[in-house]
Amino acid sequence: MAYLKRFVAFSMLNEESSKSLQRIKSAYMSSLGLHSGDAILLAVLNEHREGLSAAALSRACKLDRAAISRALPSLLSQGVISYSEPQVQGRNYRSLLVLTEKGVQTVKKMRAFTIDTVCRTSDDIGSEELATFYRVFRKLERRLAEHARTLEEKNGKKP
Repeated sequence: MAYLKRFVAFSMLNEESSKSLQRIKSAYMSSLGLHSGDAILLAVLNEHREGLSAAALSRACKLDRAAISRALPSLLSQGVISYSEPQVQGRNYRSLLVLTEKGVQTVKKMRAFTIDTVCRTSDDIGSEELATFYRVFRKLERRLAEHARTLEEKNGKKP
């Protein structure tokens, strides 16, 4: 029974923290006229100033391509991102997405909320404790992903 309790506790902590983080991103990003999911896209594009294709952005953000495809029209129309090359017959699958100057300024504004969030949630937690937390959490995530792939393969689903 201890395993069931651990499974439930872990699941609930993940769900609760994910919902809280979503609410935080939503509050901050809406003040910039953007959606909560746009935060990770802009942050990743900021790290890749040379630009990324939609597929590469999907991989870098750990989001499915459909989520990227849904987010792009809004970000493009708001002028925070653009394609590095002109659109070719309505298709930009391989064109690189880059931050515009407005996007760079938006990311600078996002820094304030990321600093605020990190400080409010972990300033009183020691660096060694945080390093251990992230190391263990990454290990758990890798193992969960591998277990999910194994179960999907067993059930005949594509991972």
